[in-house]
Order: sequence, then C-alpha cells, then structure tokens
Amino acid sequence: MVSGLKDVTKEELEELYWGQNLTLSQIGDMFSVTYPTVIYWMEKRGVRRKGVRKYKTKVFNGDELEKAYLMGLRLGGSKCSAVSKTDPGQNFNQPS
Repeated sequence: MVSGLKDVTKEELEELYWGQNLTLSQIGDMFSVTYPTVIYWMEKRGVRRKGVRKYKTKVFNGDELEKAYLMGLRLGGSKCSAVSKTDPGQNFNQPS
C-alpha cells in the first residue's frame, strides 16, 4: 500500500476522482490519509472537485398530490397548507 499523496500526480488524482468516481474518503483510504489531506493535495495539484450539496435532495416520485404541492410552492404559494392524504378536503390550517 502506498502511503501519502506527495508523489501522486494531478492526472492520477483526476483518474481516481473523476475516472473511477471514488470519494475523497476512498482515495484517502488507498493512501492511508484523511479526506482533508486528499482535499489539500487536490487543491495543490489543481484538481477540480465535484459540487458539494448543502442539503440532501429528494427525488420526485411522480405522485400527483406531491406534484400539485410542489407546483403550488413554485408558483408562489407561500400560504400553503398541509392536506390529509386520507381526506384531501381537510385543511389543517383552518379551524374545524
């Protein structure tokens, strides 16, 4: 096992990260270093990194009720209300 990233070239890092689609942690494990060390050497070598998501994304599943809710938010429905899946006519934000 190779230790450290000092002698690893930009091309080798790009192949591991982009070509083989390895994570920073996986690359670090290969070279017995932490992922911040991988980041350091990638920056030092000028290897472009993938975008980092601040929030996890949820894939839209095609459900019509979810679509209507999302479209309402997109169209400026700031006064959205929760709707019961068992009783779609029930609005939780209005008094009973």
